[in-house]
Amino acid sequence: MDRLMRAKFLLMRERPFLKKLIALMEFIPTQDTPSMMVNESLEVFYNPQVLERDVGELACFLYHEALHVAFNHFRRMKKVNAPLAVKNIAMDLEINDNIKADIARSEKIRFPQDFIHPSDLGLPEGLTAEEYLRYLISRSAEFSDLINSYGQKHAPGLELTAPEGKGKKIRGKDRNLIGKLAKEVIREGLRAGKLRGRASSLLDPERQKPSLPWQVVLARLARKIYEGRLQRLDVTFRKRKKRNPTEFILPSEIGYTYNPVVVIDTSGSMTSDQIRKAVAECVHLLRLGNSKIRIILFDAGLQGDFYTDNPLKDLRKIPGRGGTRMDLALEYVAKKARNHSPVIVFTDGETPWNEVKPVREPVIVCLLSRTGSAPYWAKEFHIERRGH
Repeated sequence: MDRLMRAKFLLMRERPFLKKLIALMEFIPTQDTPSMMVNESLEVFYNPQVLERDVGELACFLYHEALHVAFNHFRRMKKVNAPLAVKNIAMDLEINDNIKADIARSEKIRFPQDFIHPSDLGLPEGLTAEEYLRYLISRSAEFSDLINSYGQKHAPGLELTAPEGKGKKIRGKDRNLIGKLAKEVIREGLRAGKLRGRASSLLDPERQKPSLPWQVVLARLARKIYEGRLQRLDVTFRKRKKRNPTEFILPSEIGYTYNPVVVIDTSGSMTSDQIRKAVAECVHLLRLGNSKIRIILFDAGLQGDFYTDNPLKDLRKIPGRGGTRMDLALEYVAKKARNHSPVIVFTDGETPWNEVKPVREPVIVCLLSRTGSAPYWAKEFHIERRGH
């Protein structure tokens, strides 16, 4: 069995969520690329010299190329006006950041030394390719040597063009099928805890738009849910309909009110600064129209469930500080807080999530850490420092 085939089997065994994508790839040897690259048609062009590498490193090359497809880099980068090398560096930073965090404890898949990582450039981890692109453009003078030499000194190389005279065009139907497969890969990777939380933004194009301050986003989202619920009316026979021109007894209509429930992660992994941010935002939620708000404190189990009109006073002491089980917290909400909407969760994201959405109401996950992740069925955004 040749080395490339062994690397494919190793990657599919260690990372099963990539199986379908790897199986559809066509591998083409060529001298026109320094190491390895993939195009939109799932053609992987590789230099035969790359096969001299260790099987574990070769599996990491395949992992890298598969994530180019899963992260939809071809379509995302077409919308960006920037030099080709800068685009490739930004894409590789996003991918290699995910891979290195995933295989940190793996003894079989190995991260090549010539793969570039955000830490090598003094850049923060956990960002998207578009965010890394802004860093590279704003500091182009600092990174000029890297940009000019990229694809020669660093692997895998330039991605957005096929070797001259090679590569087939992709049809619209095939592009849609590959797009669906890419989303499936991301969902499975997030469920397995192999991809960072920002990858979930690729499941919803709206999340790729330039970000606003998170307080504005949360207020808009909560208000949008509230306005949508106002249009959903229920009926009850507990009260007669007052304007009833007929002799029949008709039920009166019931409108919904904005009535959120806030779940705060009180586990040991949450820093005091992160909990302080969550408590401060509870005050902001009260200003949207409620005199009181329901708060549930949860770590590995229930630590508190109460209504408050003064979160700063009632949340001075935070109980718990144990493990993190937001999946159990949402199951508790489904049983004990059914009439609340939306469900707002403040957590660092270092927790298992439910595979299937446990509540009917909209769920908003406010991540207080760059490394955390949210489930694919929830609305997600990151609460960052300096008001973002």
